[in-house]
Amino acid sequence: MERDPRDVVAAKRDGRRLPSEEVRAFVLSYSRGEVPDYLAAAFLMAVFINGLDDEETLALTRAMVDSGETLPLGSISRLKVDKHSTGGVADGVTLVFAPVAASLVAVVKEAVSNSLRHAHASTIHVRVSCDGDRVIVHVSDDGTGFDVDADYPGLGLGNMARRAAAAGGSCTIDSVPKKGTIVRAEFPLA
Repeated sequence: MERDPRDVVAAKRDGRRLPSEEVRAFVLSYSRGEVPDYLAAAFLMAVFINGLDDEETLALTRAMVDSGETLPLGSISRLKVDKHSTGGVADGVTLVFAPVAASLVAVVKEAVSNSLRHAHASTIHVRVSCDGDRVIVHVSDDGTGFDVDADYPGLGLGNMARRAAAAGGSCTIDSVPKKGTIVRAEFPLA
């Protein structure tokens, strides 16, 4: 990695945008054991606090996909599902197809951000499942909820629907004031 990984973490900590090549270099350096766990944890905390823009999210997703071994699947004519294993705690989660993964991450990021910023939720559940020919994500919270028919300033709610639609999927939001919110997005695998 050309740039010192501590500088990458400091830049994100300070709220600066990271070039795609720096995100990629950081992830790949970590996967090779060149970046220590504590520094990766600091990077993830900075990302959680300051977020990633669309390009950073795409670069992170692509680097994660590229960090493992890629098997040639061209000879398989049926539906294929790619399991990227990190060997970590969340190893039971399967990411399928990189474009869908990037859209899925963006929807989850926005839903969780809304739960924290606007709904003041104390509990947020994120569940990802595969149902044959689609990936389904549920993000639910115990926050303040809101009237889904009201007009709200900002782009967050509409962005989730646009991201899902861009990947050929859909996104619905169910919420009741004082009862929490459920965001459900579906992404096709074929």
